Amino acid sequence: MNLAERIKQWTEQHNDMIVEGMVDLLQIPTIYEEETVSEEAPYGEGIANGLAWMKERADQDGFNTFNDKGQYLVIELPASEKTDKRIDVVGHMDVVSVGDGWNYDPFGAEIVGDNLYARGAQDMKVAVWLSYVSLLLIKEMDLTLTHNLRLVVGTDEESSFEDIVYYVEQNGLPNFMFTPDSSFQITLGEKGDAAFSLDGQIQSTIVDTVETFNSENAINDRVDVILKEEAIDKVTEALEELTFKHGLVGNSLTIYGKSAHSSKPELGENALAHLFKLLAEKLDEEWAVPFNAAFNDYNGAGLDLKSHYEPMGSPTVNPSQCHLTDGELRLVVDIRFPNPVTKDQLQATLESKFPNFTIGNHFHFPPTEISMDNPYVNQLMGVYDDWIAENQPAFYSGGITYAKLFQGVGVAFGITYLNDGMENRAHQADEYFNLSAMPTVLGALTDAMVRLVQL
Repeated sequence: MNLAERIKQWTEQHNDMIVEGMVDLLQIPTIYEEETVSEEAPYGEGIANGLAWMKERADQDGFNTFNDKGQYLVIELPASEKTDKRIDVVGHMDVVSVGDGWNYDPFGAEIVGDNLYARGAQDMKVAVWLSYVSLLLIKEMDLTLTHNLRLVVGTDEESSFEDIVYYVEQNGLPNFMFTPDSSFQITLGEKGDAAFSLDGQIQSTIVDTVETFNSENAINDRVDVILKEEAIDKVTEALEELTFKHGLVGNSLTIYGKSAHSSKPELGENALAHLFKLLAEKLDEEWAVPFNAAFNDYNGAGLDLKSHYEPMGSPTVNPSQCHLTDGELRLVVDIRFPNPVTKDQLQATLESKFPNFTIGNHFHFPPTEISMDNPYVNQLMGVYDDWIAENQPAFYSGGITYAKLFQGVGVAFGITYLNDGMENRAHQADEYFNLSAMPTVLGALTDAMVRLVQL
């Protein structure tokens, strides 16, 4: 029986265990909670509970584990002989905020047909769990390993990446790593990511307050506005000419969009962009005109960017969070940018278009690439051909993963693929994983780990 047949047989025999573990992990709300942050739980109790659940499971299964101050969890399978060579498979426990529009309990992990619905089903707690199951499968097969094999579970991927920055500082770089936080084929490179804040004063005859509720790396799906009493009739008339979803009760206006990952704005609908358009084009709000001009095109035309750059593709511009009270406005914008665009170029453009605002930059990673000639990359290409075989080329992504932190020795690889029965629901309502794809995904992850640790 060859390796692929052994993997498939083991998966069939352990199907119930795999699904039950997936459900248990997804039912833990692992969202950042500032109010429960502590020394033991640097990103809140929910994420710490998820990490503790994983550690307890791995301890019971006989792995070497290490939880480093709640920043990350290491689950390790040592090489057959003592060596410093190491392969890291890196995922994250934290998930983005839930948002509106769910038809299922976001942490109920309800199975309907083949679909398992929960926040984190695609990004990326299912991938973390299946990576752990792969580690367990390899352990039980008792293979000869030339590298130490680690599953590293981070806790802060959806905001600052401080967890894995700390991990690399403490542990150094592995020989190679991959993160199953994207899709098959291999992600050869990732666009840069820069998050900017625009802070300043405005004078409005229409709005008193503006508030949003989503994560900064998600397309805004809801904005709440308190209108000035004298503007209600004017706003009511203007709304009749627009087609986006909204609700107006008294002086309280809610504008709805559709959430999506910040790197995939074409899959969403930005409620803040709707607000700027309403204010600038229909209500003659002077302060909103430059915001509408800058952010009405999600590929960055309003920031003087080209629509496409070879080989990485298109930039994306996402005004994601907004807060206005007492005339003080703060807007957060998440921009994914290909080479040769730079963070400094974007900062200068924002400063020129918003001269009366203070432009801050609180998050930045430049674009990254890895060579196709890397021998570990070649092994993953072989895994793709054997398990997925959809004839898709390696690609560049606007998603920002932990691979960025591994300085040219890492890629994103898996877990979604073209014919997996799933639409992209990461960062959206009714996020789900199609369980019929599980054997293929688990097989590809396991085979990938085996090939890398035996190279």
